[in-house]
Amino acid sequence: TAYCPVRPSSSGVAGQHTVFAQHLRVASTDPIEAFWNDLGKALDSWIAAGEQIIICGDWNTPITNATIQTFMSTRGLTELITERHGKNPPPMYARGSNSIDGIFASNPFIGVRGGYMAYGETPGDHRGIWVDVPQETLMGFKMADTPSSKIRRLQVTDPRSRKAYQDRTHRLFMKHKIYERIFTLRDHVAYPMTPQWAHVYNKLDQDMVAHMKASAFKCRKIWKGGKQWSVKLQKGRRTINLWKLVIQRHKGREEALA
Repeated sequence: TAYCPVRPSSSGVAGQHTVFAQHLRVASTDPIEAFWNDLGKALDSWIAAGEQIIICGDWNTPITNATIQTFMSTRGLTELITERHGKNPPPMYARGSNSIDGIFASNPFIGVRGGYMAYGETPGDHRGIWVDVPQETLMGFKMADTPSSKIRRLQVTDPRSRKAYQDRTHRLFMKHKIYERIFTLRDHVAYPMTPQWAHVYNKLDQDMVAHMKASAFKCRKIWKGGKQWSVKLQKGRRTINLWKLVIQRHKGREEALA
């Protein structure tokens, strides 16, 4: 946030208590000139360090003024609310006629929601202003890795694949006495299960899963990774696919004429 001192309109008692007068008591330079020089140096250092800027200020000068617009735009900063709602903002000070408050920000924040509040909705004699910056814009966002799809060896929609899986699984269950172990467990286990029978149950489950995975693995042979990709290989694949399409189309015409 920032506050730019304003030159007092009088030299009386009231003027002696302004921020402008307070600065003059400890500094020899003009407080307004010092403010803009210091702000410019700070912004330049932050931008050079790669920082994104959002600065809300009571600038005590119309934010549509060419001087402040040039000061900000040369540093890649834009007033967010007027950029969204138009270049004719309402007065900000209850007893003033100019829009002297504004929020300037770097390009990534342009387009965020923002607006003006009514007088009295916030403490003080200025109209409240606000912008709503998404957390992803402030903190960054890392997209989750897209999992690569895996070729399923067991095709449940193919009756032949299902039958082959069931037959292999049945043979493995018979070979390793899975059915007998299931019946034994059923006949001897009572609630609550003892640690000994819990171990038997978990071992049975592990063996069943291992046999089912082994059966699924045998359902389909996947051809991949046998040859290194090359332009010549890709051209050959496209030629084969072309002739496959030609044959399919030719068969379709023959069936239509039959």
